[in-house]
Amino acid sequence: MSVTPTPSPWSQDVPTPEAAVEKQKPTAPQSRQSVPWGCWALRILLFPPILIGLLLLYGLYFFDQSFDGLVYPNIDVRGVVIGSMTRDEAIHAIEQHYADFLEQPLVVTYGVYRWKPTLKQLGVTLDIEGAVDEAFTLGRRHADHMDELLEVAAMWQYGHEIPLHMQVDQQAIQGYLQQRVDMVEREAVDAQLLLNGLTVDALPAAMGRQALVSPTVDDITAALATMQPQTVAMRTRQIAPLLDDAVVADAQQQIATLLQGPVILTTTDQGSWEISVEDLAKMVRIQRHEGEYGQPPTIDVSIDSTPIRPYLSEIADLSEITGGYPRMSWNNGNLSITQEGTPGSRIDEVRAEQDIIAAMWTDNREVALHMHDTLPPVHAGNLHELGINELISVGRTDFSGSEAYRVTNIIAGMRLLDGVLIAPGDVFSFNATIGHIGPDNGFVEGYAIVEEKVEVEWGGGICQDATTMFRAAFWAGFPILERMNHTMYLSWYNRYGYGEYGDGPGIDSAIFLGPSGPDLKFVNDTDHWVLIETLADPYNVLAEVRMYGTRGGRSVEFEGPFISHPPDGVLNVDFIRIVKQDGVEVKRETFWSYFTQ
Repeated sequence: MSVTPTPSPWSQDVPTPEAAVEKQKPTAPQSRQSVPWGCWALRILLFPPILIGLLLLYGLYFFDQSFDGLVYPNIDVRGVVIGSMTRDEAIHAIEQHYADFLEQPLVVTYGVYRWKPTLKQLGVTLDIEGAVDEAFTLGRRHADHMDELLEVAAMWQYGHEIPLHMQVDQQAIQGYLQQRVDMVEREAVDAQLLLNGLTVDALPAAMGRQALVSPTVDDITAALATMQPQTVAMRTRQIAPLLDDAVVADAQQQIATLLQGPVILTTTDQGSWEISVEDLAKMVRIQRHEGEYGQPPTIDVSIDSTPIRPYLSEIADLSEITGGYPRMSWNNGNLSITQEGTPGSRIDEVRAEQDIIAAMWTDNREVALHMHDTLPPVHAGNLHELGINELISVGRTDFSGSEAYRVTNIIAGMRLLDGVLIAPGDVFSFNATIGHIGPDNGFVEGYAIVEEKVEVEWGGGICQDATTMFRAAFWAGFPILERMNHTMYLSWYNRYGYGEYGDGPGIDSAIFLGPSGPDLKFVNDTDHWVLIETLADPYNVLAEVRMYGTRGGRSVEFEGPFISHPPDGVLNVDFIRIVKQDGVEVKRETFWSYFTQ
């Protein structure tokens, strides 16, 4: 409060020293007048108030001067008395009072964590200087000195407290907490079910934790308002896992049921097979399904039969009964079926999968495999896939001069061989194809060479058909697996003996359907089917075997014969077959025939 002396309203009636001097200057002589008594009385009455006013003014002046640069007494800032202090002293007093708060306003805790942010980190500012500046304005801020005097008097009597303003930046507090959220938060862990081989692991669920930043900011703000060091706990809330242990336990029990033991597969007459628990475990699938419309997730335990399909196919292959081949006709290139093949039977693999899955959910672990009919290997729908496209070889023999029984048996044999199919890789057996030689197949009794002797047997002359077949297989280049020549030299086989190379001995084949009798066997080593067509023409006394398939660049050449007469035999005939592929020799074989009679 600034107080300066002001003129008294009565100063016009009090002579000043200058006026007194002025009056003492010489003037023209005047006549002396006496002062009236009333004036003197008035002057005497006014003197005390004037004196008191002057003393008061000078007192206020000296009071103001004594508090120049000081806060007026009885003033405090938020309870800190700063009256009669300089500005620096007042600031220091406030800082000392709040020293602990200014140094460490609060501690944020969670569990073992204790964080000690500064006011700056929390975005807090205390306006101490502003409060002191406001204190200095008290008693000094009015234009009217009387108002200032009254304000000072009121403060003297009642005191005056100035608030200490604090600014809090809650975004700064939030940022400080956000940097420490990762130390507090923990994701909820869903229960899990893992299947590793035969080991089923159930991993328990765990509660999660989320830091509640906004409520903690409010707590810190409230703590700061006290301006006293405080401890504030980080607020959190628990987060429950979506998938709990009960769901996993139920799924674990389902897996235990599925893997309680092996599954046994049985057939009526093809044996049995076992699917081990290890293989069953490979079929088990565990899948999590997220809930819809707020529902919790679930675990689905299912069975995928894909892993056992190769095993079922293997069983089906082993137990399959292949259907019989049909008989066919070349029909000038327009293949036709002359006798339908017989259907086969094979495990119903689709049904087997379903039955195995059903058995895995029960205690009955035995599954009876059901068979279903299959199409013959060759049928009207796949004739175009056989690769029977062209004539690949011809074998001929002459049966001139043959007795009637022999002609009958030659015709009967050729009829049984006509239309036969040989699959790629299949071995042709003459004896198996002819089957039973007896009257049921049109054969009659006649002479036959058996163990170097001529005897009466059913089917005498059937070797004519075997020789004709051997020649066709020879010129087709097929590997000959089994063949035996006659022990007795028979000259009628010389005709057509070397095919396009002319006639000659040695290329014949003897067969006998007895227990240890010789057979004629060869293999279809091409990638295509082979069709055999036969002809027995009694008018031209010609037996003929024609083979159809795909040459594929194969050709056959003949060298020989190489004929000798060993001392212990009648005749020895050797000849060579050369097989070429696209003109390049790939195989050279020597055949021999040893005649003892």
